[in-house]
Amino acid sequence: MIHRLTSIHEYVTKAPVALGLSILALAPFAFPGLVQLMEFKFAGLAMQNALRVIGCNWLHWSWSHLFWDVMMFYVLASLCEKHHRGAFICVMLLSASIIPLSALLCCPDLGSYRGLSGIDTALFAMLGSLSLQDCLAKRDIQGVIVYSLLLLAMVLKISYEMIWQHTLFANDSNFTPLAIAHLVGAMMGIGVAQQRLIFKKA
Repeated sequence: MIHRLTSIHEYVTKAPVALGLSILALAPFAFPGLVQLMEFKFAGLAMQNALRVIGCNWLHWSWSHLFWDVMMFYVLASLCEKHHRGAFICVMLLSASIIPLSALLCCPDLGSYRGLSGIDTALFAMLGSLSLQDCLAKRDIQGVIVYSLLLLAMVLKISYEMIWQHTLFANDSNFTPLAIAHLVGAMMGIGVAQQRLIFKKA
């Protein structure tokens, strides 16, 4: 029992940011008053909206939306934080601010943006790209195939969502799916991974 508790403690302490941000996504459901402070409304472009641009990523439209987003976020964020902390922080800062703004520019009629799925996609793209780079450097053919297929699956998923405007996993009956958030997230995740490759070669 003590060994299990120690293992859990070690796992959590290696990715405290991922855990803290995952808990933050649960908070608005427990304390609905937080929604007013975190929601980024496209019509209210005032200075106080600056923090809401970031905070809105942690708001969700339904329990299904919350479940899929947070489950994926914690798994991906904890892996990225433990193995690529610098890139993880960079992707989080960029995606949390740029994705809601891209939603505003591309779909202003929606009125607001909520959800972690864009950030999830950014983390997946970054982790897959960095892992692919490592496998290529080690000449690990099996790893190259696996991560190439995972990245291809991501591209196919985003393409499906862009064409059909329908999510593959979360129940989107309570909200309008926004494929542009996933596309922008993927581009940022791959972009950060490419920057690391450039700096390693420099």
